[in-house]
Amino acid sequence: MIRRLSMPLVAALVLTVLAALAAPAGLVAPAEVRGAATDLTLVTDATYTVRPDDGRVAVSVAVEARNRTSETRTRRYWFDHAFLAVQPGVASPRIAGGGARVRVANRTSRATLLRIDFANRLFSGKSTSFRLLFDLPGTGRKAAPQVRVGESLVTVPVWAFASNGARGSTVAVRFPEGWDVAVESGELPRRTRVDGGTLLSSGSIDAPLRFFAYVTAQRPPTYVDREVGMRVAGA
Repeated sequence: MIRRLSMPLVAALVLTVLAALAAPAGLVAPAEVRGAATDLTLVTDATYTVRPDDGRVAVSVAVEARNRTSETRTRRYWFDHAFLAVQPGVASPRIAGGGARVRVANRTSRATLLRIDFANRLFSGKSTSFRLLFDLPGTGRKAAPQVRVGESLVTVPVWAFASNGARGSTVAVRFPEGWDVAVESGELPRRTRVDGGTLLSSGSIDAPLRFFAYVTAQRPPTYVDREVGMRVAGA
């Protein structure tokens, strides 16, 4: 009788480095991933919600992790964690639902590397889904230089997230009502109105780890008319 053995594999490692060709000078953008395994794929749908009143961008990332290995009669393959690179300066990373956990594994000026521990071992042919949440602070000492969320100006570097070789991730950026929104770099071709605000979206992305967009928004100035009385000498 052949005994089945359990052999863990190294979880996929997603590293993001500077891509000078993917963004204007001085902007940090994701580039080709190195040292990543394709046996574990991560495909995501990311939504950036700009919150000017809070001085931040709230990012919600729906993640599907799938183990694409095949079992043999003598071995089972499983993953218990994965790594995902997100923008530098992120705050409050957390998981909503699914029992998974997340922590910061490393921070650099170019990226924040998150370690995501799955709720259970992910065996061959299986998948699991969860939602990763984090904030991009737009003000304060911890804010990345590219991110600005003020009363009249917003600038947001937009990344897509995935494992090496994965396809089909999406990105959306949502602004509240009253902002003039422009895509300064990259492509977010779909623009719709939602609750009076602006929603930019990418559709399915063939190469998520090479995707980068830089979005800006300005709030038009408002003017108030009022009468002012002045006394003129001799009048």
